[in-house]
Amino acid sequence: MYTDPNATTDVAVHTSHSGVVSALVILKNAGAATEYRFPLNLPQGSSAVPTDDGGITIFDKAGQTVGSFAPPWATDANGEPVKTSYRSDGGDLVQTIQVDESTTYPVIADPAWWDTVKDIGGGMVEDTWNSMKCGAALGAAFVPGTKAYKLIKAAGGIKKILTVLASVDTKKGALSALGSGGSSLFGIKAIKKACFDDLQ
Repeated sequence: MYTDPNATTDVAVHTSHSGVVSALVILKNAGAATEYRFPLNLPQGSSAVPTDDGGITIFDKAGQTVGSFAPPWATDANGEPVKTSYRSDGGDLVQTIQVDESTTYPVIADPAWWDTVKDIGGGMVEDTWNSMKCGAALGAAFVPGTKAYKLIKAAGGIKKILTVLASVDTKKGALSALGSGGSSLFGIKAIKKACFDDLQ
């Protein structure tokens, strides 16, 4: 669970024994964003294709299914369903949550990552769990106007940070690749724990 009492959104991450990784996005009040981007970091030739039920299927360059996202769902504090949908945009999975005046907060939305976990040609982070855990921590901290937001931007943004961390296996390597912007992220406890503590 990645929480910030000053943020309008919290994130909880869960992985099942079957390899499904879910990021529960918790909209705490009406000030929360209603659109959330999750970098896919897919290798060249891969594609993210919407399914008839509202999910997303990932294909490799040979047209083989390598992963999928279950149809999204969202519910408010009264257990009422909230309309939500996915779209693929510039290599990101985007979830939109359609709240209205009848919505009671908090709202919980669930993008379920990767029904089938498979490394496709080194272009995807091999350790999907750690990647999603780190992405969730960065996403929870990425609130405009905050110190963490500025530090993440200075390090190149969430997508760059995840891409860099996928290519290194030591803290020294991560610091070298991310530069001064990356080293400042060590000062944010949740990000340090989720993104850097597993590095040597």
